[in-house]
Amino acid sequence: MPAIKNPSAEEPHAALVSTADLRGVLWAERIARQLMLKWPRWKRTPRALSMAGKQIADLARGDVEVYARLALVAYEAASKRFSQIVAGGRTGSSAEHAASLDEEMPK
Repeated sequence: MPAIKNPSAEEPHAALVSTADLRGVLWAERIARQLMLKWPRWKRTPRALSMAGKQIADLARGDVEVYARLALVAYEAASKRFSQIVAGGRTGSSAEHAASLDEEMPK
């Protein structure tokens, strides 16, 4: 997968970006509950990137570029959330994370 910059809120797919971000967070929470003791950090591997793509495949609607961008957003959100969980337990709920995304989105 080529290196792709994260989309900004001004881009046409901004609503999908926030959905991809939240799905990444939820994915990390599921994984953390299962693997916290065995897997102390989120690893960037081709398999992890492929799994991120599965989290957002329905959002891309067949657009390869959108798929790649949203998969990266989900991957990075999962990586960040997983690190937070491992570092100190739950540092905020998924609902709180979603609310913070809403605040960041332009009206």
